[in-house]
Amino acid sequence: MIDYTGVLDAVQQALAARVARRPELINTPGRSLACKIDYNYYLGLDPQFVDATAAWAGLEPALVRAALVRTGDLITSPDDREGRLTLTVAWPGGRTRIGACLLHSNCIDRALYLYAGTAGPLPISELRIDPAFRAALDRFLEGKSPLEAVAFA
Repeated sequence: MIDYTGVLDAVQQALAARVARRPELINTPGRSLACKIDYNYYLGLDPQFVDATAAWAGLEPALVRAALVRTGDLITSPDDREGRLTLTVAWPGGRTRIGACLLHSNCIDRALYLYAGTAGPLPISELRIDPAFRAALDRFLEGKSPLEAVAFA
């Protein structure tokens, strides 16, 4: 039997260790693997977030993705349990289309608080999702906390 909570803990420790050395890996639009887009969610690059954290933890990406999904930290569609999104995002000085995933903010904030010594949750970043994707994201998040208006620009 796989201990998904243990896998998640290893990923959080590895992520925190990297972010402690390179803070721009989280919450710096245009340079990060994931940015906090509202109080409930981070938007992560997909598959880069899973691939990088798996490598840092010495684990297979499929195992890390499964652990994130099974612990409820990587959000999936109610229709097909797929977690990948294609969105247009913008920030001051940039705009691009990305493959992305939604991660519960507690997953990253907890990792940084427990293992990197941050004082508390990170603030919401300047990354914003194009409002044209709002209806699709509302469907994607059906039955879960919706994205707050601050996530869109």
